[in-house]
Amino acid sequence: MVRSRTTRLLAGYVVLGMGAALAACGFTGVGAALLPGDGGAPGTDANASDAMVDEGGVVVIGGGDAALDADSAAPDGSAFTCPTACTSCTGTTCNILCDGTHICPKPIACPAGLPCHVTCDGDDACSQRTVSCTNASSCLVDCTQVHACQMMGVECGSGTCRLDCTSFAAACVSVNLSAKNAASLCLQCDAIAGLPACMATDATKPLAAKPCTLVCGGGGCNANGNGLDGCAAAATCP
Repeated sequence: MVRSRTTRLLAGYVVLGMGAALAACGFTGVGAALLPGDGGAPGTDANASDAMVDEGGVVVIGGGDAALDADSAAPDGSAFTCPTACTSCTGTTCNILCDGTHICPKPIACPAGLPCHVTCDGDDACSQRTVSCTNASSCLVDCTQVHACQMMGVECGSGTCRLDCTSFAAACVSVNLSAKNAASLCLQCDAIAGLPACMATDATKPLAAKPCTLVCGGGGCNANGNGLDGCAAAATCP
């Protein structure tokens, strides 16, 4: 019995010595191991599962059982969950993809209070649909295929609103932009092999002299002007 107890005591000193050495090297433990015997029971500190460790911007909860991107917080500061209306989220930006795999509903409704980025990446992907950003904090719509946004309507909210028609001629045909309450509006239209990406675009410009910008690269705007008269020409959207 004396020998056994001495052996346990020596083991305890070894563990304590190792802990001190690790601490001196900058290593810390979440919980302290308990040695068996003398009323102790094997296990870990009961508070270990509640610990939070910051590892390069990622908060690890419970020693690694769950992880939360520290930059992905909802506008009210709570933990952020990507809404079901979104195909994916980048930070708190809701990404909605409309293509051959993802068929978007009518209307395409952006969640309230978040930036919204709608990508129409397929022939007629958003054709004859309305993109409703009325409750979003900002709105960006990308049209990147032939007739991807043909006869589409964009209902801007009170934040910035932008429509990009790029990569293909006639990507945006007969689009209607409703931006009366927007903080700003920008329409970007490229020319592809000399053919315009935008044709016959109508718009309601922002009120109260808020910015309205046209980016018509290489003559990418054709027959625009219904409601866009007086918008400033620029090389890029602000």
